[in-house]
Amino acid sequence: MESVPYSIFIVGKNRGRGVYRVLSKKRNNIYYFSSEEDCLKSLKPHTRIVIIEDSSKSMALLEELRKFPTIYTIFLSNQKSFSNMINVVRRGACDYILKDSYLYFSILRSIKKVDGIYFNIEPSSQVYFDTCSLKEYYPVRFRIANWISRVI
Repeated sequence: MESVPYSIFIVGKNRGRGVYRVLSKKRNNIYYFSSEEDCLKSLKPHTRIVIIEDSSKSMALLEELRKFPTIYTIFLSNQKSFSNMINVVRRGACDYILKDSYLYFSILRSIKKVDGIYFNIEPSSQVYFDTCSLKEYYPVRFRIANWISRVI
């Protein structure tokens, strides 16, 4: 389990709980909240990432988190519309991730980018993380297609 000096908060229902299970196996300092109000009440000074699943109150939470410049917000949504993505980014989200088969891979990649900002890691040294440590989170069909392309 990787130890990091900051907390990651996850707010959501079904997918949020799944993201919590996956991340809690890899890192400590992961906290799950089913409501936006509980998340705001529990904010700590060392919170760096808040992952928000799209709901009716998620935009209000984005607006509240905008007051904290040290918190990076990752927004999870089913909506593929470009206008919704622009609206979310304008309200303060640093990343917009679709809830599809690449969800966990995309979340871990975003967290690695925040780690790079937080720990001042050069982008060239993050290439190792992108190609090696996250491969286990690729969807199965992607791994099979990748294997077939190497065999043929």
